[in-house]
Amino acid sequence: MLAVKNNQPTLAQAIEGVFNGAQEKQWEGVSHTFAQWIEKDHGRIETRRCWVVDDLDCLGKDHKWTQASTLAMVEAVREINGVSSTERRYYISSLQADAKRMGEVVRGHWGVENGLHWTLDVAYGEDQARMREGNSAENFSILRRITLNLLKPDKTVKVGIKNKRLKAWWDDAYRAKIPGIQATA
Repeated sequence: MLAVKNNQPTLAQAIEGVFNGAQEKQWEGVSHTFAQWIEKDHGRIETRRCWVVDDLDCLGKDHKWTQASTLAMVEAVREINGVSSTERRYYISSLQADAKRMGEVVRGHWGVENGLHWTLDVAYGEDQARMREGNSAENFSILRRITLNLLKPDKTVKVGIKNKRLKAWWDDAYRAKIPGIQATA
């Protein structure tokens, strides 16, 4: 499953057109599945709706998405203190899944993505990084993820990732232990 964004404008417009057209016809004659979830937490109400269609004619005959079998639209309506906002996201997928399953997959993906982003921002200050030259931003992003994957499974110290990074900075033995390097005398 891939999120379709405006970095692929033709694909994004085609998929959005499918769902807008189906909604205009109130889904009459459009084979689809639908699921809805309502969550109340932290003073907000979030309603998520998912529609899935398996008609890929909008992609044209010569499309490059040969593994694709479904298109999905997820609409999230958030209400906080009486103020409502709506966001729609579109997906293309090789999954032969109904709306209930696709919604669960999308939600799971965002849970992982949000957790990873939060950790990288809090422990590494990724959002404040100002690398602009060449491939530096991409290279440092890869290095952050490598160190995160090395530090996360370590259970020898009961501190967060940020403090594990600090400990590795000032403790040679701990730093050597993390990637499994044996110290020599």
